[in-house]
Amino acid sequence: MLRTRRFLGSGGLNAAYLAELVGEDGEVVTVDIDPVVTGRARRLLDEHGYGRVHVVTADAAEPIPDLGEVDIVMVTAGAWDISPAWIAQLRQGGRLVVPLRMRGLTRSVAFIQLTGKHGSYLKSESARICGFVPMQGSTAHREELLLVNGTPEIGLKFDDGLPADPHRLDNAVTTPRHELWTGITVRLQELIDTLQMAMAISLPGFCTMAVDDDLDTGLVAPVNKRFALAAVEDDTFAYLITRRTEDNKHIEYGVHALGPNAQQLADKVADVLRDWEANRRGGPSPVIRVYPAGTPDDRIPADRVIDKVHSRISLSWPSA
Repeated sequence: MLRTRRFLGSGGLNAAYLAELVGEDGEVVTVDIDPVVTGRARRLLDEHGYGRVHVVTADAAEPIPDLGEVDIVMVTAGAWDISPAWIAQLRQGGRLVVPLRMRGLTRSVAFIQLTGKHGSYLKSESARICGFVPMQGSTAHREELLLVNGTPEIGLKFDDGLPADPHRLDNAVTTPRHELWTGITVRLQELIDTLQMAMAISLPGFCTMAVDDDLDTGLVAPVNKRFALAAVEDDTFAYLITRRTEDNKHIEYGVHALGPNAQQLADKVADVLRDWEANRRGGPSPVIRVYPAGTPDDRIPADRVIDKVHSRISLSWPSA
């Protein structure tokens, strides 16, 4: 059985861990685009007895010559897309572990490569909230920023392209801010990864919002000015807010909305939260599947499909 691991993002330490896991008969190839990083990794690996680890300086999203098939591809930089090279060099049944960004949310996803009646695809076995520095090189990708008020005060960040007519939001902040409290509470330390994904899947205009501290005039009031879950619908935008409960042990979710249809959009966001509480809270994460770009919709089971350059990412909730 092949025991080669392809490790992307070479700091040296993780490659040493993997070398211990595969043993003397296994092989680890670690790749990074930065020669300073790979040079340091080579030196440290040699100094600590891991000379058998292969260190390569290259764009890790591109094919690595003479590598052949590998059992595992492990990515330690935030990826917006799935490189075809990672799949092409992964043996059938092999695993790809990657911090994958979907609609502005990053999850460390462990994929297994499977074959269906229409060809190979990846299916998630697990997904966990995480954060990583972004990929460089040919698959680098930046979010697009929409300045709501024409200034950097309020920025809406879109991971997969701006709304069709972003100028429809130009006057949203001239309307009174609508506030809605949902009655949905969570414990202070409770993970809300499935709530984030529920919003990303259910709201077509899902995005995140950031507020510039130096320019803040109070037009919006998110609890976290750097990262607030938000959504846009035509000429209106909304975002999540929270407040402490009387017992000081929970927080309650609410919605702020601005624009001509503020009440309607706030109600839609609140409905997503209520559906999450009734059907998703405490349950498993969505199943994530990866198909080649151009795969027809009727071959993709999904509650939401995210189109990338090289792939189509399918998100679907598992059956109850």
